[in-house]
Amino acid sequence: MGQDTLKEVLEVEKQIKEMLDDETRKAQQWLEQARRETERATHAARAQLEVFVTQSEEAAEKAAEAEAAAIIREAQALAERIEALDEQALRRLVWQHIAEVGPETRHDH
Repeated sequence: MGQDTLKEVLEVEKQIKEMLDDETRKAQQWLEQARRETERATHAARAQLEVFVTQSEEAAEKAAEAEAAAIIREAQALAERIEALDEQALRRLVWQHIAEVGPETRHDH
């Protein structure tokens, strides 16, 4: 091989190495950018999930409070109706419920 040919081969080899180094740098930069974007997306998704969980917990708590309030109102209304009954009506009501439990527990009073 002649001196000129050897120089050409070495020059092409140098250019190939520079191109490979440049492509390696580009790939590393792309990977770093992709990692940062993935971290940002993960952080944003986590923040959205935390907001959703908080809102869901608050909604469940409000629903439970509303249901408890409705049960309390019903119980108070029933208690007021029972308190308003005279003794005779109350006895009839009690015996009616006893009769529903079973005829063997019923006594005519």
